[in-house]
Amino acid sequence: MRFEPVKIDLPQIVQGIIQTLTKAGYLTYLVGGCVRDHLLGRPCKDYDIVTSARPEQVIQVFKNSIIVGKAYGVVKLIFPGSDLNLEIATFRKDLNYKNYRHPEIEFSSPQEDALRRDFTINNLYYDLQQKRVLDFTESLKDLRKKTLRAIGNPGQRFQEDALRLLRAIRFKTQLGFQIETQTAQAIEKKAELILKISAQRVREELTQIWQGPRPHEALLELSKLQLLNQLLPELDCLRQKPEIWEWIFKSLENLARSFPERSVVLSWSTVLFALESLEKPVKPILERLQISRLNTGGIVKMIQDRFQFCHVFQMKKSSFQKWINQDDFGDLLKLYWVSESHSAEKMKIYDYCFTQYQQREKLRKQASEKLISGKDLIQLGFIPSPIFKKMLQQVEDLVFEESIGSKEEALQYVLNHFKYLKKF
Repeated sequence: MRFEPVKIDLPQIVQGIIQTLTKAGYLTYLVGGCVRDHLLGRPCKDYDIVTSARPEQVIQVFKNSIIVGKAYGVVKLIFPGSDLNLEIATFRKDLNYKNYRHPEIEFSSPQEDALRRDFTINNLYYDLQQKRVLDFTESLKDLRKKTLRAIGNPGQRFQEDALRLLRAIRFKTQLGFQIETQTAQAIEKKAELILKISAQRVREELTQIWQGPRPHEALLELSKLQLLNQLLPELDCLRQKPEIWEWIFKSLENLARSFPERSVVLSWSTVLFALESLEKPVKPILERLQISRLNTGGIVKMIQDRFQFCHVFQMKKSSFQKWINQDDFGDLLKLYWVSESHSAEKMKIYDYCFTQYQQREKLRKQASEKLISGKDLIQLGFIPSPIFKKMLQQVEDLVFEESIGSKEEALQYVLNHFKYLKKF
């Protein structure tokens, strides 16, 4: 084990929890991704604390806590009105694993707790009292070399918990690291085990990967290490069509570069849009991964709507306005741009649609600012009632359609169309 002096600035609430447990006589450290991210200069949202205190002892110390993982010795602290996510776990040793995911455990020491974890870069412990990092597995060396390495025997780590196969790709592409050779070989060898993991957990990992900073690199890595063949064989087989494969890669690269913050629907649509172009439906894939009905509907619709761009100049004005008035049209424009920016001809279509969309958004903003309110309706002599909502909505719609352009026109419209509701 190595020690390295480090001072990590932690939120006061996190410091207080560690100090409280320490004063109560329990060995307590900060561990995992939060330590890694602080050392990399990355923002940290979740703080994981590990301690010699048993779960029942933790909830005696903190009354605002609940046991959320009794089988694994995990306690969650509740902070009303705060988005801070903080869990406290007891040092443990993992024994036999069940279902390629869930271990039997026994409470143990920091050293054994370290050896059960997935990758060395997630295996750093911060000692707040001594202002130092504890390194049991040469984690600091790998962190500095930007290397993702499984702890101990890579094959055994993935056999124990097959979700680690996908987590490796996520960490590599989120952090811009390289997967160590033996770890990569073990992923490829054990790739079929990913099918032992629930669709929900797979979906969550893939979604984070596609929404991450390097989805294009993830596509190549997932394919190279045989995971894409297991999870999305319909997509993986497109490697046999180099032009299509390159099209998807470039689209994902454009997506990451131009839209770092993006929706689940846009991210998945960019991954799968080419399948629809080849008349391979995407809905069965989304249902297999148990993506929500709402997102499934949004993804399928966005991919199908993408084909409408080639008909833009043939559309009736009313049809075109209705089309660009969709709530998700902004994301649809992004999908078209990332997938067609290589074509000067198609960029003319994009530019036209984007200009029209901007104008509609300007009108939408004006409509949302509301020319009149309920107070105006009362002053006109109307009795306050639920019908006010309908009246104001109709005015807002007409503003958006450019049929009303001033407060005076709005008031006159109300008087003309709802005068039967007036009380005087």
